Amino acid sequence: MSGNTLIDNAAIDFPASGPAATASVMGSVKARQSLSLNDAEASGIRVFTGTYDSAYDTPTNISDVVGIWAGGGGAVGEARLAISPDLSFTGAQGTCSFSGMVRARPSGNHVFDGTATFNDASCVLGAGTSVSVEAVVSGTRITAVGVNSWITVGFVFVGTKQ
Repeated sequence: MSGNTLIDNAAIDFPASGPAATASVMGSVKARQSLSLNDAEASGIRVFTGTYDSAYDTPTNISDVVGIWAGGGGAVGEARLAISPDLSFTGAQGTCSFSGMVRARPSGNHVFDGTATFNDASCVLGAGTSVSVEAVVSGTRITAVGVNSWITVGFVFVGTKQ
């Protein structure tokens, strides 16, 4: 970051299908307002824009995340995720099962941190792969992302509370 400009020439893109790809990211950030990025890689340029959600400034509420979620990420099909009151979770996408644990971020921001382990060889990330997870709940929608410690594989899950 330099002022409101973000430049990263060593970024890694995790496409919905296919291997991770090196990328260059350039864009602008307006604190607590918006984000606009261009992601350039061998397959082309993608544009990403987003706006700030003021819920980020509120503490998490465990009841927001507990429940059954359905959605997906990538090109594999629908996934289901069950988060228990102790913040452990299990889920499946086709024959791939995964499990893990989340906790409220200690900073008090509206984010959950945790780990997920993919349990079956049918999982795109492979049996036994563990990833760090960050999740945000906004109303009845959850967005969770994760990447392994080598930054070679990652996932995204966007779901709706059932």
